[in-house]
Amino acid sequence: MFCLSIPSNTLPNPSESSPPSTFLALRHHQNNTTTHLYPNVRACIRRTWAEEGSRGFYRGLGTNLVRVLPGTCVTFVVYENIAHLLRTFATRRELETRSGNE
Repeated sequence: MFCLSIPSNTLPNPSESSPPSTFLALRHHQNNTTTHLYPNVRACIRRTWAEEGSRGFYRGLGTNLVRVLPGTCVTFVVYENIAHLLRTFATRRELETRSGNE
């Protein structure tokens, strides 16, 4: 199985690869030059909605999925294989203790 992952520091702007809640926090706390544009979270939401619509909240989600999904898949496969191994081990041990008691 081949997996590709992209280090997060190779992305040009973290706000373009973040989920909506993180995106809003990043816009709200960018720096002093943009504080007047986004003085609070409500203003940030209103401005983003007015200028970019619903797509503005999900911009960069595809990039984030490409970065996160391979690791998530590996974690899922490892978890499932270990769970299967532990169930198999528990079943064998239970059968051995039953046959030893009889």
